[in-house]
Amino acid sequence: MNLKIYLLLLFVCCGNYAYAEKERTYIVGVELLNYAPLWSIDNNQYSGFSRELLDLFALKSGYRFSFRPLPINRLWFEFSSGKIDFKFPDNHAWRGALKSSVPIYYSKEVLSYIDGILVKKERLGMNSAQIKKVGIIRGFTPSNEILYSDTETLEVTNIEQLFRLIQAGRIDGIYSNILVGQHLLNDHHYPSDFIVHDTTLPHSRGSYTLSSIQHPALINEFSAFLDNNQSEINQLKLKYNIPID
Repeated sequence: MNLKIYLLLLFVCCGNYAYAEKERTYIVGVELLNYAPLWSIDNNQYSGFSRELLDLFALKSGYRFSFRPLPINRLWFEFSSGKIDFKFPDNHAWRGALKSSVPIYYSKEVLSYIDGILVKKERLGMNSAQIKKVGIIRGFTPSNEILYSDTETLEVTNIEQLFRLIQAGRIDGIYSNILVGQHLLNDHHYPSDFIVHDTTLPHSRGSYTLSSIQHPALINEFSAFLDNNQSEINQLKLKYNIPID
């Protein structure tokens, strides 16, 4: 084959592939959970800070995203089996057994978080051994440093249920993102000191990232987007009352 014709065909094929990658709709698996202000689900529609952030990336990069809210355990299954393209949020420390079986690519930090135990104000300062029963959202996996092995847990599907349970005295504490817990206090007009984060109890710090098994190049693009669009991202954080690091 003539070299010029070969190079022309190669250029056309590569161009068509790149165009197809831009034109396809990527599925982003998200947690079927109201976790405002970080994200919310209403009538299976995804909204909140993370939705606007990912939409901004898609707009600037020419991609199209479809968001699929799933229960947390099912989200892990569909992600690891290749049924969704991306997962948000994710963290390299979560679900260690799964991570050892499949290579997963992570973006740079989207948001930092603190997960800890929220308690009624009158129980503030109790030691871990006195926290006998903790409410958690089904699918969350707090480490043994957060919950002792003999701590009883009560799993529910949403954080609103956890607030009702602690109000009724059925649990001693709530395992949650601290920012989300504070937001719910304000949004549902609870007294501001109804429950508080007990900083004397073990807690964990980490970061939310976007992850993918199938698309490492796009993960790199997203990381570059985070670096290059800090001003717009900070405006989104201010809109949702998320602290700017």
